[in-house]
Amino acid sequence: MSYTRAETAQIDLWEKVGNKGWNWRTLFPYYQKSEGFQVPTSDKIGDGADYYIGYHGERGPLKVGWPKMMTNGSVLPILDETFSELGIPYNRDVNGGNMVGLTSHPNTVDTDANIREDAARAYYWPFGNRHNLKIISNTLAKKIVWDNNSDEQAVAIGVEVTGPDGNEVIYASKEVILSAGSLKSSVILELSGIGNPDILDKHNIPVKVNLPTVGENLQDQTNNGLSYAGEEFWIGGPTFSALPSAEQIYGNRVSEIASSIKSSLEDYAKAVSNSSNGAVQEAHLLEAFQLQHDLIFKSRVPYAEIVFLPIGHSFSSEYWPLLPFSRGSIHIQSADSFKPAAINPNYFRFEQDLDAQAEMAKFIRKAFGTAPLSQFVGEEFAPGLDRVSENASDSTWRSWVKSNCKYLFHIVLTA
Repeated sequence: MSYTRAETAQIDLWEKVGNKGWNWRTLFPYYQKSEGFQVPTSDKIGDGADYYIGYHGERGPLKVGWPKMMTNGSVLPILDETFSELGIPYNRDVNGGNMVGLTSHPNTVDTDANIREDAARAYYWPFGNRHNLKIISNTLAKKIVWDNNSDEQAVAIGVEVTGPDGNEVIYASKEVILSAGSLKSSVILELSGIGNPDILDKHNIPVKVNLPTVGENLQDQTNNGLSYAGEEFWIGGPTFSALPSAEQIYGNRVSEIASSIKSSLEDYAKAVSNSSNGAVQEAHLLEAFQLQHDLIFKSRVPYAEIVFLPIGHSFSSEYWPLLPFSRGSIHIQSADSFKPAAINPNYFRFEQDLDAQAEMAKFIRKAFGTAPLSQFVGEEFAPGLDRVSENASDSTWRSWVKSNCKYLFHIVLTA
């Protein structure tokens, strides 16, 4: 629901790894073109809504803005003063390519209707009557249909689907575009014969394109939260988040952490490659891990996202690391498109990801213990000092993280 873009350095990296023309400068106009930014009222600005209009587009189909009723305007100054004490500056608008800092971010929301914006509202309902657009609902895409008479290796001519009328083939007049998300796209590719021959042969699927990396290098983020009793009664929709860098989390230990991770990258690459039975080459993984390391420690992109939720008589936070090193996979378990795939995210495969999650929790507790925020909260409900004491060991924090971790399903595949 939060509307935030990545850092300039992260987008520019797409071009550096071979995608010519894919950089912040060339893509920024398209971000603006898709956005229907709703300028906040003076009341919302008083409650913390802030922006640079040059970062936004006002004519796009996707409505972006702040909720009709925002949390009391006193919250942001409290958070700002607190995080200034911790070395994290206020960032008026994170959508200009520089994300680090404390911010009051906009959401994908129709402010007037006070309804969350989604793909149907933005891209289908306004255009549903177009003669060249047809949405087929209650229908499952099973696999791509190939032209067996083509001299080329693989030419897609349609899609096999199952719906209210049973199984049928929808033929394409021009092209087939597969856009089914990080998880389902890999499944459809494998069911269609694109993937690792070892996996496809196991399910008697003829290999159309030998592409062993399909379904590999899956990444997801892990979520924990801290919560406190609130000394005031808060109402309205909170939109406050902090996006600290690794340097701001680790302080004077950041060089030590950076060196430790750098020395482990070869082991990370070897472990992930071995898990894929060599489908993803160790050298390619090492290059990717090195680029990730440089984003974190040289470009200083956000290392974590911390969302603050003052609601009722409680003041809680949810947080997650943005760039975990752990990698997993997703693969079919059957040639039957109705059978679920095997998803293995490998959360906390590398100790560093668990350490980072614990370190962030300690940082958040420190924030809640720093004035003026400390004056607006009472007893810590989660994890609670009875479970994780004020001077708890690193192993205690790690144990709490693992036993209380939730998963965000912010899944990407980068193989």
